[in-house]
Amino acid sequence: MFDGKTLARIADFNVLKEFSDDAVIKSLFEKCLSLTARQQAIWINEYEFDPFLAFFENYGFKRNNNIALAKELPLASVSLVKES
Repeated sequence: MFDGKTLARIADFNVLKEFSDDAVIKSLFEKCLSLTARQQAIWINEYEFDPFLAFFENYGFKRNNNIALAKELPLASVSLVKES
């Protein structure tokens, strides 16, 4: 699916509770996106019940079940992709 495309992965996005203001979360994530702006696709992989999944989807990320993940991980995970 990513053959021939430039790709970036945002990994382990999270915010400490003491800084979990919506404006801070949005600003931090938008900074992450600005660093990936030249990529043709951005991939995020998080566990199935991550509270940020809906947040990522609001930024245009779509769930994708076609990405092979390690089955040995103890938590079920979800892959999200945003293509430009």
